[in-house]
Amino acid sequence: YQVGEYKDRDAHLRQSMRTVNEMERLVREILSASRMAGNDFSLTVSEIDLSRLVRQCCRKWQSAAEDKGQNFLTEIEEGCVIHGDMDLLQNAISNIIGNAVMHSPEQEEIEVTLNGKILKVCNSGVWMADTDLHHIFEPFYRADPSRSRETGGSGLGLYIVKTILDRHKLEYDF
Repeated sequence: YQVGEYKDRDAHLRQSMRTVNEMERLVREILSASRMAGNDFSLTVSEIDLSRLVRQCCRKWQSAAEDKGQNFLTEIEEGCVIHGDMDLLQNAISNIIGNAVMHSPEQEEIEVTLNGKILKVCNSGVWMADTDLHHIFEPFYRADPSRSRETGGSGLGLYIVKTILDRHKLEYDF
């Protein structure tokens, strides 16, 4: 009946739902990282059309980039085929592209290139101190000193990317 302490029930329910969803995402990330770090973890390896996978990940993030007024450029070589775990590699590639979009200011440029099985994701308008670069793949590390939910995630994304790429014995650099 919207009386007393329940007067703002709808507003509190929406906020509670956002909080629960964020906590669920965090728990899933922790479980995923923990599972991959275990000695009994094994990849489900298959032949993967890397060109197609990168295009799919780009499509997923392109509208978010456009919403921020970012120029989203792609140059994807056809016929790049690798062997690996499709779901894990999709997670890693999507995370890398998503970070570029989310952490670049409006009106900047995101460039995704795949050439000779080398994936490069470049974003403009962002600078990171060398001290942060040395820690970027550590679990729960966030370069943003405010640790605000508004400006970043859990600090697990790039750790999970590192774990996935390490499990595939792939080279990477940030």
